[in-house]
Amino acid sequence: MYQWLHQLLSLFNETAPVTEKMLQDGFQPGYTPEEVDPRVASYEQIFMGGKVVMGISQDSRDVSALLPPFAYQGWIPSCTQHMWRGLVHALNMPEGRRALISRIHGFIASGGSLRGNSLQAGGNLGRKQGFVFEVDSPYPDLNKLEYDDWPLIVKQVNDVSPEAIERGEVNKISNFSFIDPNNLEAMKVELDAGRPVGAAGQVFGNWYHAEKGFEPYEGAPWHAFVIAKLFANGTKLIFDSLTQTNLSYSGFHLLPADYPVPYIMSVRDLPDDWRAQQALQLETEFPNVYVRYGKPRASLQVEQAFAIYLRQLVEQEKDKGIRTLAGKYWVVLVNASFYGNYSWRVTANGRDYLSYGAHGSDLANALYHYRRHGVFPFDFNQPKS
Repeated sequence: MYQWLHQLLSLFNETAPVTEKMLQDGFQPGYTPEEVDPRVASYEQIFMGGKVVMGISQDSRDVSALLPPFAYQGWIPSCTQHMWRGLVHALNMPEGRRALISRIHGFIASGGSLRGNSLQAGGNLGRKQGFVFEVDSPYPDLNKLEYDDWPLIVKQVNDVSPEAIERGEVNKISNFSFIDPNNLEAMKVELDAGRPVGAAGQVFGNWYHAEKGFEPYEGAPWHAFVIAKLFANGTKLIFDSLTQTNLSYSGFHLLPADYPVPYIMSVRDLPDDWRAQQALQLETEFPNVYVRYGKPRASLQVEQAFAIYLRQLVEQEKDKGIRTLAGKYWVVLVNASFYGNYSWRVTANGRDYLSYGAHGSDLANALYHYRRHGVFPFDFNQPKS
């Protein structure tokens, strides 16, 4: 019934305590794909004038030495917080601090559950409050606690003292933004500056032998990790938390260039006016779209209702990797469809979809094409005739 369960179990040396009941309760290995959110900061629009540079001529810096010791997440779907542990540790290193942040407190305090968590949730907690130290909220002993003990684990996190939370303020992050997965130059800039990048993708069947290729399948679970180095050919050295628990494993392995990693996150300060900069960049790139192709504006209520429905269609797509991209160009997609005659749905079996492919909508084909090639297949500044 759960195809990926057997794939997940194969990643461990010992038997993982993942049961049919856990899966029926909504258990996930860790990462929950982001929602469509146009308010999220876009690295390209803020730092690169909207440009996406898909190739690099040299390898990036290897920041492996800045990352903490490998830590195994076990059955708790906390990969997002393990990712943040790696990023925060690296960001603290220039100040001489090697303190480890809690792998469980930040996960639960930011809304993590047995269904996993998103990258943004942890980032928002780190930006507003900081991350509690591991010594103040240690990871559960997985030899003693099992799935049915989850309420006890949550209670222990909720009982962390105000003093511990205050001590964690030193681990605040400045801010974060999402990098276009095609933008190898942006990833290299961050790594060369000593800032590893967070990432998330689907765990395909041979995740830990990825140099031999990958075999994507529907329903594959999502997982978060850290990118420690980017090679000129696009191969990524990643630092992970879900793998075989042998004593020699350090947490590092390679993902080939063609392994899809649709969510990439940078952690660095943003300009105070980044929202205005981002909006201006989009308006400059798509001037006709932003004036609705010269057409009179519909009522705000009708326009908002359409946007809500379109968002539902995007989030219903089987491929969750297009969500951040849709959020980045949300106003463009809404206006191009509502005012510019670009198709926004296909109907099959009584349901509406975007449905990429020969019979997909213009918007779906645009999103998937952009994700593969870094450009839209249409000139959205021109309405579709």
